[in-house]
Amino acid sequence: MRKASYTDRKLTVEEQAIAEKYFDLVKVFLYKKYYIYYDQMIDDISFAYIQAIKKYTDYERLHCYKIETIIYKSLEGAAANYFRKRNCLKRKPQRDIISYDDKKIECSKVVTQIEKAHSYNIEKLAISNLMLYDIFCKIQIERQKRIIIMLIEGYKKVEIQRYFDITYYRLQKEIENIRKIVNEMYSDN
Repeated sequence: MRKASYTDRKLTVEEQAIAEKYFDLVKVFLYKKYYIYYDQMIDDISFAYIQAIKKYTDYERLHCYKIETIIYKSLEGAAANYFRKRNCLKRKPQRDIISYDDKKIECSKVVTQIEKAHSYNIEKLAISNLMLYDIFCKIQIERQKRIIIMLIEGYKKVEIQRYFDITYYRLQKEIENIRKIVNEMYSDN
């Protein structure tokens, strides 16, 4: 997607004067519609406000509208984007599994990078890395390794099922086989 010409440049003197004159529109917009989110949204909305002013001065075809209209529509779009970004589903591992974001784990080489260990301390994180390394060395089937990685990354079982184009029953069998291997490794026999 091509960037617009006005996005990377600074405000001109004329645009600065316009921005100072109409900045009350931002406050009115936020107080009128999104008062409880004022502190969180002010940065995103202000950025959209500045971009709207640049857009209005750059494009002659917009001069048939009032500048207030252009600003208001841009602020509405920024507010919608803010809530879309805020409410979108984030991929999160379930059942307190540590997330190894975009890292491939191989038997020969396990790259351990201590991330923000929320409730985990460093010892627990190191132990979980070693356990994961042992599990990957023991499992021979690549599909099972990929299933483990996808579960750690937070994929849902339905997504994994679609990715491998297998039935739910087959996925459950694969997970059951992985559990058997893990139970064999860590049982007290």
